[in-house]
Amino acid sequence: MAPLFAAQIYRRAARLELESDIKQQYEDYADQFDSHAMSIIDRCFDNDEEFAVDILKYPAVAFYDVYPLQLARKANCELFLASKCVQKYLDHQCDVLLVDYFPLNIYNERRSGIQNLRIPITEIFLHICIWSLIIEEIRQFLFLNSKREYVSGIWNILDILAAILYLIGFITRFIVYESFFIVSKIFLCLDLILWFVRTSEVFAAFERLGPKLIMIFNTMKDLFFFICFILIFLLGYSVAAWSLITTDNQVFWNYNSDGSLFNATVLGDASNLWTWDLLRDFINFGIWKVFGQVDSINGTDAYSVVAFVLTILFVGISNVLLLNVLIALLNITIQNVQMKSHRIWRYQRFLLISDYNRKPPLPPPFNTIYYLYIFICYIVEKIKRCSQRHQHGIL
Repeated sequence: MAPLFAAQIYRRAARLELESDIKQQYEDYADQFDSHAMSIIDRCFDNDEEFAVDILKYPAVAFYDVYPLQLARKANCELFLASKCVQKYLDHQCDVLLVDYFPLNIYNERRSGIQNLRIPITEIFLHICIWSLIIEEIRQFLFLNSKREYVSGIWNILDILAAILYLIGFITRFIVYESFFIVSKIFLCLDLILWFVRTSEVFAAFERLGPKLIMIFNTMKDLFFFICFILIFLLGYSVAAWSLITTDNQVFWNYNSDGSLFNATVLGDASNLWTWDLLRDFINFGIWKVFGQVDSINGTDAYSVVAFVLTILFVGISNVLLLNVLIALLNITIQNVQMKSHRIWRYQRFLLISDYNRKPPLPPPFNTIYYLYIFICYIVEKIKRCSQRHQHGIL
């Protein structure tokens, strides 16, 4: 327990420290104590497996009745949680029931009418399932001692986003106007994507698929920074090039027979200079250049020549420079994960099994029955205590 406490102290100090050098030093110290804790529990496991596993099951009386696994998870001790002893403990805990339901409107119910949009039975059952999932997430958030731990988890963030999108789609679902129906349809479809992505968490329990899942998330971080850079070049090029090649369709120059300027006409007024179609057009004009799909720019005037030169520069920067930098970053990330793949899989397996151990024994939507049972037991216990206090007061 002492190395785990030391690791937790240094992790906490690293989060509070602002200077990068000292912050990294604290992280290194925490990793060292994490390694010490792993070596101690593995040595104990080699001598007596049952005794070592029992150490993980019970709280440490000398350390304020803290459970070792809870402290290790709070301190983010990946080495300790990836140890042989912890994995043996998880083998006894890994009883997970996964039940998925994908409702299909196979009866082709008609959903029409002026007053309302009829809801089929399958959709009602789907709403019950999702509401039971939302209730479970609320329960986890309320009963966790550390709210920071809940918010810091990537899967919990996905749950929050999925719940928000669902609530928006669910509320607008019952407002019978076309605009609200469009909003409901869009948000529920986006919510469906998040729920499908959420099911990929079960891959963490597999030794071959778990590290691959971590690779995907880590490479997505690199991809996010790449997108930020490419957007800067994309917007600069798209706005400039599109404004050049569309100038002849917006400004008309009228000359006299002697060649002198007679009049200049601008198509439209200032109120029509900005439209959503314009935003879509110039982004669509530039986005495909990133993938090498370059359309020919017709015309030999100055506008077209400058736009042609800008296209060459942008395609060269985006395809040759930035994409190769992205490939190099992804290669480094994949190599780093590959070197620690076994440890990462064990750590992710611990997180998955410990999360499912905190969940109710019944899957959604039947977990509401479990919550109702717990609530009834709580009320009965309260009534018993009140009656006992009343009897003691009479005596």
